[in-house]
Amino acid sequence: MGLSNLDLIHPTTAKAFWFAARTLNFSTAAKEANFTQPGISKHIAKLEGELGTTLFYRTKPQLKLTPAGTTLLGFLQEYYSAHEEMKRKLTDINKEPVGVVKYAMPESCLMSPHFSLLLAKKRALFPKIDLHVSIAENSRIEMMIESLEVDFGFMTAPSSFLESKSFCQEEYVLVGHRSFKEISVKNIDSLPFLHYPGFDRAFKTWEKAKRIQIPIKIKGRVSEQRGIISMLEAKEGVTVMARHCLLHQLQIGKLIELRAAGKPATNEIFMVQMNNIRQTMAVQTVQNSFYDILEEK
Repeated sequence: MGLSNLDLIHPTTAKAFWFAARTLNFSTAAKEANFTQPGISKHIAKLEGELGTTLFYRTKPQLKLTPAGTTLLGFLQEYYSAHEEMKRKLTDINKEPVGVVKYAMPESCLMSPHFSLLLAKKRALFPKIDLHVSIAENSRIEMMIESLEVDFGFMTAPSSFLESKSFCQEEYVLVGHRSFKEISVKNIDSLPFLHYPGFDRAFKTWEKAKRIQIPIKIKGRVSEQRGIISMLEAKEGVTVMARHCLLHQLQIGKLIELRAAGKPATNEIFMVQMNNIRQTMAVQTVQNSFYDILEEK
């Protein structure tokens, strides 16, 4: 029997079977379904006659489903679930997404064009959604998702225990003030490096792509990437950072990329959330908008 054949079963008869199959007791099923016990028995007998098969073993103290009964119960479960999903989707079509959406991401993601483009979409398409954005490193983002502090997050590596979906790639570049232009990567060990949260992963990714393994000297540390950019502009040192964070400074020549042989140093960014979670319409709207932005670029 397929789902298309379920219309051959009268809804009242299907309801009687559904409650009987789930309670395995005609008297209990009658109370829960608001039927009489003889009414339940009559519907079950009628259904067995129509299908030409026995649906229950009449055992004591409890009924048992036959293989045919188990199969029918499975089809009904699928049918009712599909029916509820259809009603939800039809209702959602006429709904404007409303509510608070909380998500977390590294600072480099905040400085990407995706965030400003999302804000533009929000103003135009879903103004009644409020965004609560947290900036954190990977380990903290995992904890925030697991404790339901946020609905989802972006991470620079997949989580080992959360659902992780590939989102995009970012490229890391070695940059410094234009006064460093005469410096070669050959003497990179003498360069004064500036450190920020996330620097270690960025540098290792760059180092691996360029096939360079050298000890480096950390001259300064700042807890935010924006602070590092100010230090770069003040000729305080060099760093490895996502290209999109420095795009303006590179375009106007305020900062320069110190190039090295090898392939581009790219790293995958993941959208991360709880496993098997059913997000609200507002959260789904924001998540889908991020992927729409990727396709539009």
